[in-house]
Amino acid sequence: IPFLGGSSLKGDRIDFESKLNMGIALETQVLSQVSVGMGVGYSSLDITDVANHFLNTGIQYGQSYYNNYYNSFGAGRKMSYDRLTLEANSKFFLTVESRIKPFVGAGLSYNRSNLKYEDSGNGFSYNSINYGSEGYSSTSIGASAKLGAEVDFSETVGLNLDLTYSKSLSSGISNKADVSMINPDQARLENVTKSIQDSDITSIAAGVIIRF
Repeated sequence: IPFLGGSSLKGDRIDFESKLNMGIALETQVLSQVSVGMGVGYSSLDITDVANHFLNTGIQYGQSYYNNYYNSFGAGRKMSYDRLTLEANSKFFLTVESRIKPFVGAGLSYNRSNLKYEDSGNGFSYNSINYGSEGYSSTSIGASAKLGAEVDFSETVGLNLDLTYSKSLSSGISNKADVSMINPDQARLENVTKSIQDSDITSIAAGVIIRF
């Protein structure tokens, strides 16, 4: 089942829409009404970080210069976020005797995400730190609930439609940064990543079913 769709991420401090949500799943029927499967998904976001302009950087000297020049005088800075998901799932079909087969399902996933600024700091450097070169990577385990239907066009081809709600259960974080005790970019990347991890994710996807 190759699929394509979109996602909405909502939390206490964020409200994002994904620009791309795609992947492929492989499923097998273990009982007449039950299937199990594995899937790989990829999603990405473009974020404009306007709150960073008002961030307390902790830099005692050059604070005004950092907040104004480096952050484009309040216009915000572009971030890019992408996530790779590996998921194991199961579906329970409410009926199997018709061409339209509604189902409910659940899944458990491993997620690897990356977040970075796209401007590379605009060449800004302070205290031997080249701001904007940092990146933030995170891993998390998530759970999902699914509701959808399979529509058969023939014995070998069909359409899969599903609505999925996902939530992170745990996380483990790694990052890279210039060596410094005071690095506002790294702190900001960490805060945004944690907000995304804590958010409620709702996804809608359509996929082509190919049976063999």
